[in-house]
Amino acid sequence: MSDATPKPPAPTYAQLEELVSKLTAQVQLLTAKVAELEAKLKRNSTNSSQPPSADPPWFQRPPKPPTGRKPGGQPGHPGHFRQRLEPTRVHVYVPTQCAGCGHALPAAAGPRDPAPVCQQVLELPRQPLDIIEHQSHARTCPHCRRVTRQPLPPDVKGRSVGPRLSAALALLVAKGHVARRFVVEWLRTVYGVPLSLGTVSACEAEVSAALAQPYDALQEAVRHAPGAHMDETGWRCFQKQTWLWVVSTARAVFYAVRPTRSSKELQALLGDLFVPRIVHSDRFGVYNGLPLEYRQLCWAHLIRDFARMVELEGGAEVLGQRGLDLAAAIFDCWYRFRDGHIGRVELRVQIQPLRAQLEAALLEAQRNSPSSKARNFAGRIVRQYRALWTFVEREGVEPTNNEAERMLRTLVQWRKNSYGCHSLEGCQFAERIMSVIQTLRKQSRDLLAYLTEALQAHRAGLAAPSILTSG
Repeated sequence: MSDATPKPPAPTYAQLEELVSKLTAQVQLLTAKVAELEAKLKRNSTNSSQPPSADPPWFQRPPKPPTGRKPGGQPGHPGHFRQRLEPTRVHVYVPTQCAGCGHALPAAAGPRDPAPVCQQVLELPRQPLDIIEHQSHARTCPHCRRVTRQPLPPDVKGRSVGPRLSAALALLVAKGHVARRFVVEWLRTVYGVPLSLGTVSACEAEVSAALAQPYDALQEAVRHAPGAHMDETGWRCFQKQTWLWVVSTARAVFYAVRPTRSSKELQALLGDLFVPRIVHSDRFGVYNGLPLEYRQLCWAHLIRDFARMVELEGGAEVLGQRGLDLAAAIFDCWYRFRDGHIGRVELRVQIQPLRAQLEAALLEAQRNSPSSKARNFAGRIVRQYRALWTFVEREGVEPTNNEAERMLRTLVQWRKNSYGCHSLEGCQFAERIMSVIQTLRKQSRDLLAYLTEALQAHRAGLAAPSILTSG
């Protein structure tokens, strides 16, 4: 008898056909997976919504096309000259004898003498801070021998930092993104004043309390504004993921740290969502609760999405390139309108054929594109298509949401330096002081002067100065 193991029967043609079909499906699945992962690796700030700060170190943004102009100030640009300040000390240099013949010169200026040439030098004084000592004296009554002590003013008692310095420290931390430990070191090294970290934190808490009333006024102001730019970004609060929202209007900026980025938070910020106001935003789904006629979608986001379509394979590049070409033509019309070369009527007339061409390209891609990503993308744009064109019809509406992104940038820098805030009080300080700072900048008002006045009012138990100017 033979000990050889019998061979398995050869697979039938039907079994081989089934195996090939399974392997083909698996190859297609893995190919699509690889393409998806490669597309994620190619994502950057030029073809997605991620900020430039998230780009990898090796990524280089494409250079802007040359304008043909020389660097520096351009013809017609107003010059900026050093401002002459009120001097605290003046050194006078008067010649005593003539440089030609050696004759003695008078000390006083004559009618033919030219005006002096001034050179101002800025220098730190040896004692840059006013150290004000408040002394509470006591006196003994000669009649009854009772000792009476004159109490300190309420706005002085128990405080070691004046309102102007407290405001300056808060500005350094909030707007300057200066670490608190460096603030302490700077005060000790340059000013010769030893302050603790706890004192700096106490100054922040006092500034936050002084800005509570102006912060509430700003929330009411943005709720009733005729237009607003909105955006949100991630934030850390006491090691928990939260979201920082911004609402920027023509007169005010309002920041709010909220636990989610849901429609509930949107309604808490804006109040009634159906108030006839124009909201600039990206295409994040939370804004879909707003009526399309009250929205302006961001074209900068749309252009980046078209750029990503160009980089995809499988037919998506057709839609991407068509979208980029039409967007360039649309923005050419917008820039000529913005610069005053054409009026509103001409803008509508020139945009109309471009609008029809873009809609046709999107509908064609939605129905017939071989790329599923292109079909899905086109379908989403078609559903919100009306909200792309509000800037053509409404006065004061821009085609992008760059205003909100600029307002978020300074908080993103804060987040990078400090990883958010480590307490609810820290988040409250961040949202309040940055709301006030950006609002005052919109109004070209003095930041330090306002914060100082607000602290003085808070210490005196009075209402804070108005954060919104009339008009």
